[in-house]
Amino acid sequence: MTDREKLFTVTTSDCKFSYFTAGGKGGQNQNKVASACRVTHPPSGAVGESRGYRHQLENKRAAWKRMVEHPKMKLWIQMESSRLLGIEDKINKTVDEAMLHKNLKIEIKDADGLWIEDNSEQVP
Repeated sequence: MTDREKLFTVTTSDCKFSYFTAGGKGGQNQNKVASACRVTHPPSGAVGESRGYRHQLENKRAAWKRMVEHPKMKLWIQMESSRLLGIEDKINKTVDEAMLHKNLKIEIKDADGLWIEDNSEQVP
């Protein structure tokens, strides 16, 4: 097994926590005590929320886990990893080369509504 080096970490200081009353069924404790928790990771936009437990700490842990498993967070982790490894530059270069005028085929509709190729050499 190979040792992996950490590229970056996401800590509680990177996130915003908000606490609120859970409401709904559960009686007076759920309506009076701010035991529910919402965790937001601003760079990725991922949000995790939990209100299923009686204690704030348990809801905080569950909300953190949901935030980490959120699709936006997974995408952000992939993008951040590729940026730090330098892969993002290679991807951008490949996309730029693919979008060159010589690689594009431009078609337009004629007066009859039929598709025709645009043979003019318009270089932006």
